[in-house]
Amino acid sequence: MELFNLINGIAGQNLFLDYLMIGFTHLGIVFLAIIILMKKDKKLIIKSLLSMTLTFVIDFVINSIYYKPRPFVDHQVNKLINKSASSSFPSGHSMRSFTLAQNIYSKDKRLGLLSYFIAAMVAISRIYVGVHYPIDIFIGALIGIFCGWLVERYFSQLERLWSKYARF
Repeated sequence: MELFNLINGIAGQNLFLDYLMIGFTHLGIVFLAIIILMKKDKKLIIKSLLSMTLTFVIDFVINSIYYKPRPFVDHQVNKLINKSASSSFPSGHSMRSFTLAQNIYSKDKRLGLLSYFIAAMVAISRIYVGVHYPIDIFIGALIGIFCGWLVERYFSQLERLWSKYARF
C-alpha cells in the first residue's frame, strides 16, 4: 500500500500531471495501436490481434474465478476517473499495453523501447488515477509480455496450420 500511496498521493496536486496521466490511461493503448498500424505490416497486425485476444481471454478467466476490490472500494484514494467496482486484478490496461509493446519490440527494437515506455506510463497511470494497486499492474504487465512472446514464438506454426486447413 506504500507504493500505491506514494504514486496516488501525487494525484490532484498538479492539473497538468493529472491530465497527462488521465491521457495515458485513456489513450496509451490507442497510441500503441497507431504505432502498429503505421508499420503497415500485416503479420504484426495479426500477431497483435491474436495477443490482444489472448489477454482478453486470460483477463476474463481470472476475473471469473477471483475478485479483488479496487483501491477506491476499500481505501480513501485520489480517484481521478470514473470506474466501476469490478475486479482490480490483474490490470487489463497493463496486459493490453504491454502485449502490444512486446509485439512492436519483436518487430522493431528501437520503436519497441518507446512502446514499452508508453506501456509503463499506462500502467503507472492506473495507480495514479486510483483504480489499481501496483501488484495489479505488475502481474498484468507480465501476462501481457508473455502473451506477446507466446504469439510471436508460435505464429509460424499457426500460419502453417492456417494455410493447410483454411482453403477458400
